[in-house]
Amino acid sequence: PVSLHSRLSKAQKKAREFQLKEQAAEINKHNRALVEKIYWIAQKSHDKQQTVKEESREILRPEPPKAVSHAKSLHEPFRRRQANEINSQNLAMVKRIVAAKSVFNVCGLENDFKNHRRYSKNCSRNMARIAADQALLSDGRLPALPESR
Repeated sequence: PVSLHSRLSKAQKKAREFQLKEQAAEINKHNRALVEKIYWIAQKSHDKQQTVKEESREILRPEPPKAVSHAKSLHEPFRRRQANEINSQNLAMVKRIVAAKSVFNVCGLENDFKNHRRYSKNCSRNMARIAADQALLSDGRLPALPESR
């Protein structure tokens, strides 16, 4: 017959597994939202870059000579280079984030929990021994020697 304790421990184990899976799903949901946001920013930057590129082509088209022709801005080539660098960095970051694997280690957490339970049992056993030893000391006698194993 299955005891109540084993049923309870199975139910607790299933509850822990469910909680871990729920946490992993929540983390994946937030990661997906971040990746989508970064992708949107990169796409927006790319579109803006394309617009700047098209505008620069229009500026560089040969026009009939005028008396004096000036570019829109002296800093436009620098801004274009800077925008290209930012766009390439954003794209590299998106690739790194998408390629990154999850660091959520379920087996490690289960092992940690088992160790915690074992340590807790040891502590409670030792506390019982200490309490018994203190009771003996209050009578004025020396505590008993621990049994050799």
